[in-house]
Formats: sequence, structure tokens, C-alpha cells
Amino acid sequence: MDTQKKLFLKYLQGDCEEHELQEINKWLAESEQNREEFFAMELAFHSGRRKKFTDSTFLEIKRRELDRKIKLYEAGRKRKAAWVTFSRYAAAIALLLVMGIGGYFYINSNRNTFILLEAGNEVRSITLSDGTRVWLNKNSQLKYPETFTSKNRKVILSGEAYFDVVSDKGNPFMVDTDNLSVIVYGTTFNLDCSSESSCSSVSLIEGEVKVKSRCVPGDIVLTPGQKAKLNKTSGKLYVLKKNTRLDAVWHNKLIPFEHAGMPEILASLEELYQVKFDVSDSIMNYPCTYTGVLKRHTDIEVTLNSLQNSIPFKYKVEGERICLFE
Repeated sequence: MDTQKKLFLKYLQGDCEEHELQEINKWLAESEQNREEFFAMELAFHSGRRKKFTDSTFLEIKRRELDRKIKLYEAGRKRKAAWVTFSRYAAAIALLLVMGIGGYFYINSNRNTFILLEAGNEVRSITLSDGTRVWLNKNSQLKYPETFTSKNRKVILSGEAYFDVVSDKGNPFMVDTDNLSVIVYGTTFNLDCSSESSCSSVSLIEGEVKVKSRCVPGDIVLTPGQKAKLNKTSGKLYVLKKNTRLDAVWHNKLIPFEHAGMPEILASLEELYQVKFDVSDSIMNYPCTYTGVLKRHTDIEVTLNSLQNSIPFKYKVEGERICLFE
């Protein structure tokens, strides 16, 4: 793998340093073709890079062993009635064994060990048995089976998590919370059901999900760029249109923009940092758009300094307000 591809992979995995982000942004600024290629790679990484996870079950292994033994018996048997009788007994015994093994597998599959992952005071990540990746926000909990069984990929969330779900159309992924459920077929989304908030929300970044409220009947199907919010008091479930990627910045500290003008950039920074911008008309109407990635730092001034590498402006911090000018 060449150096550039390694760099792109680091970005997609959320491992880029500040100087590496600047290198990516510089390459993106060189041509429209570069920008289209980069965002196509990002889409492919999340939606097309994975294959369905498969594994042999205990029952299937034992069934094959029995089939092999019966074929050996039948291949070597003679044309005598005794051997015919034996083969019939063997078939009956095999059936009983398969039924017994099936019962054993069913009972033990329903005793599948569940694991509780607690994030504590730091963001934690995990790869589940089907290949699905989950980032768990601070003070959140995820309960999940040690191994997913056939037709059952379900986890239970308390708090907030970012999911990158492996596609398996015959076996949907489900996330349960206290007040809603999310059904997924291969998707990237953020789910926030924090107990201290008056609402629970699902922000879809890629793919498609179905959101069901436990309070009222019916469900909502989301498309990328939509956010479903559930009012915990009224039980009302409604949909918003927004930049859903902003809701997931916490998991990798990266703020992505594609052909974004200054109004969109500043609105995003206001939401993330809880500040207000006073902007001159010349800056607000800056004719060029920005495609690139900003690192979210604790101090907004560090983020603004990075943005100045691509867009010419000056700024002055006055309390919770920031003035931008030429």
C-alpha cells in the first residue's frame, strides 16, 4: 500500500494527526477530481468494504460428521439383509443424534453469554462478533452477546453510541433502548438516548434505518442527512433535516466538510462549540467553498487557526462571541 493510501486509511479510521489532515486538505484543494475520488473512497469504506460475516455452527459441524460416517457404512456394506437392517438402524440413530445435537445447540444458543461494556470517563470502541464497529460515548453502556446467533443481531444501549454496522440483508441489526428501537441493514448512524436529555435521537449518516417508538405505534424510515427525535414526555417522534455528521464528531474528533460555504461552516462550529460569530459581509459571502477535514480541538481558536490555512480571515475572541473580519 503506497503512502497516500495509508494516509487515507488513517483518516477513515479516525487516526489522523493535525499535520496529516493538512496534507489531505492540501491534496483535496488541488482539483475537483481529487475531491470526488476522496469522498467516493469514504463512501466505499463505510458501505462496500465489508462482506457478510459467516461461521460454522456446532450443529452443522456435527451433521457433516454424521453424514460422512453414514456414507462410509453404506459404501462398505454388503448385499445382505443384516447390513440393510444395520443401515436402517444407523439412519434412525443418526436422526436421533441430529435431533439431540440440535436440541443441545438450541439450548446453548439461548444461553449465549451477554457482555456489558461501560465507557466510564472515556470514549471506548469495540468490534462485535459480526464485524460491526461501535464507539461508546462517555458514561454510556452497551449490552451485547458474545456471539450473534442466526437471525438475531441485537444489542441494548444506554447513553450514546456511534454504529458502523456490517450489512446482512437476511439478518438485520437491532439496537434497543428504553424508549425506542432502531432496525438496521448495513448503516452508519449515531444514537443518543442519554438519560439526562428530554429527547432521544437517531442521526443517519449513511444507509437506511427504521426507527420505532415504544410510546406510540408506527415507525419512521430515515435516509442520510435525516435525524429522528423522540420527545420522551409526549412520545412524539419527528424528523429533522441537518448535517448529521456533526452529531458523530465526538467519536473521532473530525469535522468533515464537502463544498461547504462560510454560512455552513460557521453554523457547524457554533453548534459544536456553543459560541456565536459576528461576521463581516465580505467573509460571510466568501465566494469559494471548502472541502476538507478539521480536527476538533478543545479550544476553538486552534480549529480556527487550521481553517485559516484554506480561507483568508482574521478573528477576535470577545467572551462567547467571535468576530470574523478581513
